[in-house]
Amino acid sequence: MEKKTYYSERQNKATQKYQTENLEQLKIWVRIGSKAAIKSAADEEGLSMAEYICDAINKKAGRQIATSRVKAEKE
Repeated sequence: MEKKTYYSERQNKATQKYQTENLEQLKIWVRIGSKAAIKSAADEEGLSMAEYICDAINKKAGRQIATSRVKAEKE
């Protein structure tokens, strides 16, 4: 059975190139249940989890040091 794809190979390569050239991935480990609580808090503010976490980092740092991909695309 052939796997159904939603993106062409060309789109996938373009996305991977953009991510490699423009983004860094940051992984964190949290206790079970924390992810759901963070997601819920982000949803309440109408933000993605990445935006919510970047906002928290920036508030703690007292300056803009982190920008999520989502926020950068909105601006």
